Amino acid sequence: MIYVVSFLVGILNGLFASGAGQFLVFYLIYILKTETHKARALSVSVLSISSIISIIGYKNYTNVNYLYLLIIFFIAIISSYLGTKIMKNLRAEIINLISGILIVSLTIIRFFLGG
Repeated sequence: MIYVVSFLVGILNGLFASGAGQFLVFYLIYILKTETHKARALSVSVLSISSIISIIGYKNYTNVNYLYLLIIFFIAIISSYLGTKIMKNLRAEIINLISGILIVSLTIIRFFLGG
């Protein structure tokens, strides 16, 4: 089953460039009963590699401003480091609640604003 999930995560990441991490985290936490912090760490590791491969595929479909990309990359590195420091101090239930609220909120916003 983990091979099927891994395949779906790769497809979702390449197709939508989002959502694959939440799918993987849900599977790891609620199906495989992986501890929340470990599941999120594993998800980040897997999706980092998958995202690099997706970037290679996407570069043929858009003009990339590499300076802009580099600035965003460094901001993301710093904020990811800060996020992991904060996550270590939160209980798993709180992390899962925040994640769920974020997903529902973004879905509602997207639904009403379109896109």
